[in-house]
Amino acid sequence: MLLDSSPPPSSSSSSSPPYGQQQIVFRTRGSASAMRHGPSMAGPVPSLSAFSYLSTNQYFFLQYYLERLSNVLVNANSDSNPLKSLILPRIASSNLLLDAICATASLHRSSASDADRSAYSNAATRYYVRVLSAVRDLIPQVTNSSSKLLKPGSSGGIMMISEEPSPGSSKGSRGSKNGDKTSKKNLDKNFNRNRNSKNKSKAAAGVEDVETAEMAILASIFLCKYEIIKDGVESWRLHLKGIESLCRSLSADQTASMANTLAYVRSFMSYHKNIARVTEYAPHSTEDEFEHEPFELGKLFPVDPYMGFSQSLIILLGRVSDLLVINTRDGPYELRREIETLLELLSRRSWDADRFAIPQGMGMSTIENSTTIAEAYYCAVIACIHAVLEVVAEREAAAAASPMIMTEEQFQFGSSQFQPSSQPFIDWASLHALLPMSKADALTECLAGIARVPLGAPEEAGLLPLLFIVAVETTRESQAQEALVRVEALGCHIGLGNVQCASDLLKQVWQRRATQPNFHDWRGLLAQLQWDLIIT
Repeated sequence: MLLDSSPPPSSSSSSSPPYGQQQIVFRTRGSASAMRHGPSMAGPVPSLSAFSYLSTNQYFFLQYYLERLSNVLVNANSDSNPLKSLILPRIASSNLLLDAICATASLHRSSASDADRSAYSNAATRYYVRVLSAVRDLIPQVTNSSSKLLKPGSSGGIMMISEEPSPGSSKGSRGSKNGDKTSKKNLDKNFNRNRNSKNKSKAAAGVEDVETAEMAILASIFLCKYEIIKDGVESWRLHLKGIESLCRSLSADQTASMANTLAYVRSFMSYHKNIARVTEYAPHSTEDEFEHEPFELGKLFPVDPYMGFSQSLIILLGRVSDLLVINTRDGPYELRREIETLLELLSRRSWDADRFAIPQGMGMSTIENSTTIAEAYYCAVIACIHAVLEVVAEREAAAAASPMIMTEEQFQFGSSQFQPSSQPFIDWASLHALLPMSKADALTECLAGIARVPLGAPEEAGLLPLLFIVAVETTRESQAQEALVRVEALGCHIGLGNVQCASDLLKQVWQRRATQPNFHDWRGLLAQLQWDLIIT
């Protein structure tokens, strides 16, 4: 299917504005306030036939999203897949959300179509630029205390359109930006007209309008996922920060009225933030409150759409990275205490299937595969603790072997006497012995669990973090090769660009090891490539 040169106008009715001048906020189809409370309060989820008023391209991309992409982007598929049950009812009331879906669907479709790859890719870029511009225009002020830490060209974490080509675009995409100037004036005019009756005093506290905020948050999630589908090595983090800042700007009343949406947003954020910490070159201690809920005893947990039964383990996997920033000189026993805490949380087995309220439509194959993946994550957490201990031990050994240093007083008085840096003794072997299995055994068990998940299974999309960990941490080339073969198969099955980038990195790691057998600084290699790789 070869797309038109530009997204056509909607054929819904004569009252609908042209595509480039449409109102971004809401259509009148359906009740926006009802949609905020989820499908259960807004009536049944509409079928695809309910959207026959869409243009040919919009309908095609929506169909592709519902039948293909929405199943790929979650790892615990069921009848309650929020990418269907939460998003579909809201499409009828939001052009912005529809555009966001079209952007991700057309980009993903481009990876599966050789003949029309360029047409799909160009359409994806146009949709992306429009959604990005619309989100920027809808959110005139977002309170974000950390905005000064963001890159130039961003506002409160929401990416701004700059003079550089958009991700995945060609130089020709600048024409789309310039062509939007007139449209922007109309958008601003329409948006301001809609909000004149609002209480303007709320602007200083963040987003004024609940419906606008909800759609902006959901659209930003699709922008983030767009970047991951494209390559997953840049820009996605800005969108992730933008989503976070939007959520922080909500009042208590706004938060309460968006409970269902924010439950999904929390799932998305928890999964992507914790997995992102695995590949950070310079991990930093997080100020976020530790997520205790998945470890509570005596309660049934909902099955997380992104993390499945592995929710608690993925949270712990992110927390393992915090071990890298512990100062062993000032607190030599803190490392042991943190490992013991991690092991105590692991002992609660919060990933067992009987700890979850199984949703309707989740079949036995999904339950079995989710259980297998959770067991593999358990082994991955153990392997990563071993790996972090190895990194910290090497770091401390290098510090101990560094030249002696002078104290400030000796330096001031020109003393020729040097004082060696003080290094507390740490029994690394005893720390490794705390763990229930060796690193090699943990990686072997993890890879065996991965092999039990059938090729092409819906849950296969959640295997990338596990395969990546095995491939970079094992010292056995045969295991790395087995993991790499599965990564490449995964890339063919799910069509996400970050999978291809992960595969490329793994190949480079093992090319280095061919000449440097002890090479394992894969984080340093990521830094050299200037890749902010996410392996979700």
